[in-house]
Parts: sequence; structure tokens; C-alpha cells
Amino acid sequence: MTQFAFGVTIKDERDLESSSLGTGVGNTYVTGDIGRLLKMASAQNHVVCADGDPIEAVLVAVEPFTVNDGFSFGTIRRTGRIEAAAPNGIANLATVVAGAQPALGSAVMARVKAGAGKWRVVRVNGNDTAGAGFTKVLIERSPL
Repeated sequence: MTQFAFGVTIKDERDLESSSLGTGVGNTYVTGDIGRLLKMASAQNHVVCADGDPIEAVLVAVEPFTVNDGFSFGTIRRTGRIEAAAPNGIANLATVVAGAQPALGSAVMARVKAGAGKWRVVRVNGNDTAGAGFTKVLIERSPL
């Protein structure tokens, strides 16, 4: 029998939006940060979510230049599906929030954990595929 599994999707370019990133000079985002979970901050910018924060956007591109006197610049997406790392044992359809995020510049997959958020798990790929104690999952923003 043919097998089917949900995959990563990008709906269309209307889901994409430009944003300044980080907190300014010295808080530089690089291509290794693509996939980071973001929240809006007060300077017309987005920053990496803290542990337990609701997920508001995902970083999908970073430019090599800065804006607004030192902020990184890139593209975010507020919808669609992305891969993330979740604690082993998380179930399909669990709603998630940001977990403790890896340091900027590391190529470690963004982390989520169970919590009351707008994103949910649509596929669990199996235990320990994203590092000790974590499994790779596919998450999507829940329908409104």
C-alpha cells in the first residue's frame, strides 16, 4: 500500500513578510538561524521566542545587511508547516509553544513543547531523531 505523510508547506508568497530581527548591534542573525521561532518585539522587530512563549512567526530568510542602526533583516512566515524538535512522547494534535531555544548561530533545530498555543503537531517522526530526549515533529498553525 502507498504511504502518505504530511510534509513542510509554504502556502504562497502572501504568507511571507519582511522584518527587522533581534535587539540591535551584536545580536546578529545568520542563515543557520533559519527556522527559529519568533515573537514580535517593541521596535518593529522580531526576536527569538523565550521558553514557553506562544509562537508568532518562523524565520525563513536572513539578509547579509542590517537596518535600523544595526538590526538584522530577514523574512518571516506566520503560517504553514515547519519541522521542530519536541520532547519524546509528544502526540499528534498536541498544541505547542516555544521550548528553550538553541543559541543564535547554531544549526540546532528549533524546539517546541506542549502548551496552550496556536500551533499544533501534525506529524511525529519518531523518538530521538532530533537529539537526546527529542523527536522531530512537523507543526502547523492551527486553523482559526
